[in-house]
Amino acid sequence: MNEIEALEAIYARQSLDKKDSISIEGQVEHCKAFAEHPEKVLVYEDKGYSGKDTNRPRFTDLIRDIKLGKVKKIIVYRLDRMTRSLLDFTNLLVLFQEYGVTFESTHEKFDTSSPVGQAMVQLERKTIQQRVKDNYYQRGERGMYLGGPAPFGFERKSTKHNGHKETKLEPIPQQQTYIAAMYEKYGAGATLSDISKWLNDAGLETAKGSAWDSGKVSRLLRNPAYVRADADVYAYYTDRGCTVTNALQDFIGVNGCYLYGKREANQRKYTDVKDHFLSLAPHLGIVDSELWLRCQNRLDRNSQIGNAGQGQHSWRSGLVKCGKC
Repeated sequence: MNEIEALEAIYARQSLDKKDSISIEGQVEHCKAFAEHPEKVLVYEDKGYSGKDTNRPRFTDLIRDIKLGKVKKIIVYRLDRMTRSLLDFTNLLVLFQEYGVTFESTHEKFDTSSPVGQAMVQLERKTIQQRVKDNYYQRGERGMYLGGPAPFGFERKSTKHNGHKETKLEPIPQQQTYIAAMYEKYGAGATLSDISKWLNDAGLETAKGSAWDSGKVSRLLRNPAYVRADADVYAYYTDRGCTVTNALQDFIGVNGCYLYGKREANQRKYTDVKDHFLSLAPHLGIVDSELWLRCQNRLDRNSQIGNAGQGQHSWRSGLVKCGKC
């Protein structure tokens, strides 16, 4: 296959519902008018496939050929022939840019080979990323779990919301008994090391199936999923620069919370909550706010003292440590 044969490609798709577009043949003929060498163009056709995702045989072939360097330009009749998913589209734009592939939609006059088209790509990527982010946070505001492994004491359960699959947390009663005891012990003066030893001696594993240590216990105690959130919890987070998505009057000491937001790689989860979001969760909390906040205040004091060799309380802070910790 010579360079001209591999230069341009047309992708055409039509779902089972033929009302959604012109025919495959019509799309291809239309796109050939925009090709530099229409007689040499590669054609990829997916008939009877939806645009809701990219799991299509000829589309897969197209991506493979892009990565092999066989395709340098893609022409489509309309953007939604490639995908109807905003997230998939922005990922495709990243892939095209990575492999030096230009992309043209004849219907929307979207051409990444021109300077204006390249600027549109950057703008479109930012717009799509913001939409995805907004949608992600809106799910959190509705009380849906936003992903990742379920915290200790819970399991993920699928549910439906307005026809869309969502995830909620369901309690694991036998584990939640240990959670309540962990807060009681720490609130009464036990160290993080004491609690991790107690859990390991009991043969209990973390949610990820590993042994407990002080860091894992600390992260669990920080997690607002366990608190029966009331006005004092609301104040605790707002005082620290966190955006609370529910009204103050909704914090009646019953439900746990989800805390979410972007953090730097070197930031510990749940520690710096500035510019994060807090939403009431549909599940019931385990620990009353007084005990939970007492534990937070102690954890806050510990994090100030253990400041990686840059003590705020004395020159020995961060250098001299307890032999059990």
